[in-house]
Amino acid sequence: MQLSEIFYWLLSMSITASLCCLIILLIRLIPQIPKGFIRHLWIIPFIRLVFPFGLPAKYGLLELTAELTRTVVVPVDISSISTHALTYNHVALAEKYVPFTYKTDMIRRIFDVASLVWIAVCVVLLAFFAVSYISVIREHRNAVCLRDNIFISKSAVSPFLIGVFRPKIILPHTLQNSDNTLIISHEKSHIRALDNLSRIIAVTVCILHWFNPLMWLFLKVYLSDLEYACDERVLKELDTDRIKNYAGTLINAKKTASLTVSGIGSSDLSKRIKRILSYKKLSVISVIFTVILFAATAYILLSNGQPPNV
Repeated sequence: MQLSEIFYWLLSMSITASLCCLIILLIRLIPQIPKGFIRHLWIIPFIRLVFPFGLPAKYGLLELTAELTRTVVVPVDISSISTHALTYNHVALAEKYVPFTYKTDMIRRIFDVASLVWIAVCVVLLAFFAVSYISVIREHRNAVCLRDNIFISKSAVSPFLIGVFRPKIILPHTLQNSDNTLIISHEKSHIRALDNLSRIIAVTVCILHWFNPLMWLFLKVYLSDLEYACDERVLKELDTDRIKNYAGTLINAKKTASLTVSGIGSSDLSKRIKRILSYKKLSVISVIFTVILFAATAYILLSNGQPPNV
């Protein structure tokens, strides 16, 4: 497959994922739904952004848009099993797909140039992200171990988590003698949820789809949801008084703005404080409703409708 063809399908996948993200943004507006649930819903557009095919289903979201897009049936042979995979061609500028043929030679030349621009910008953005990540690590390489994986750094202005496979909790030196139990609980929750790995994957996928401005908006919302979900996991273990203390800890923490690390002071602080002070544990009925909603949303957004006659 040529680079221009890869970019062609990536563009179509980006449109499909944008539709899924808009649905998730609507679901986010329901205040009773926990952010831990929303955090996992973002897996759906991630799949759409990296995998072009979907399963046939009668009630899929894209079945509703069938009149606006073109269904493409692609033959797939796996271990001598012949089947068909469905994808959607939102771009609709190709005449045939096997072999791939553009409608006009002008369109082919446009996609040839556009694909080169796409890959060049991807390389630059990935390099910038990698350099930023390495710079953060180098800046705190002289941090002093307090205990276990908790380190004190004179360069840190706010607590945060650094690293993926051997993550370190970095605390500013002003907190080394204070009660930082709640701060450490927050960062350990990030570790258990592999949030730094999720950040890196999310940013990388967003860079691959840099040409879609909606992806950067969705990335910002997703990173906020990681922090909201982390707050909820910590709150489950706290009583009322400790919840108020936790809110105070967030207020005192200086904001950390970084795509590479998770910090207790990141995200929209005022909204987080409101959610914390109004936090209530889910009832059994709420949990059941959430699971059903997740299954229904995944079914609708990950299916590609009914195939035409093959």
